[in-house]
Amino acid sequence: MPLSGYSGMSLAKKLGIKEGFRIKLVNPPDYYFDLFTDLPVNLNLTDDNTKRKDFIHFFTKQENEFTTMLPALNCSCCQTV
Repeated sequence: MPLSGYSGMSLAKKLGIKEGFRIKLVNPPDYYFDLFTDLPVNLNLTDDNTKRKDFIHFFTKQENEFTTMLPALNCSCCQTV
């Protein structure tokens, strides 16, 4: 798969995803992982809302879902210390 976008930089690098990151995906498309050519190793995918996340990727097409869920995703448990 070719590199994403106009810059020639990989998607993982554009998003700042690094090895060992704790990641939460919300409503990702079924083909989400197919979009990456160089996804780092040792990623920890989690749905646990009590632990800090390094990266949250939130997908929605509905404004009401966005306004309802976004504040919950930006909770203190998700902030980098």
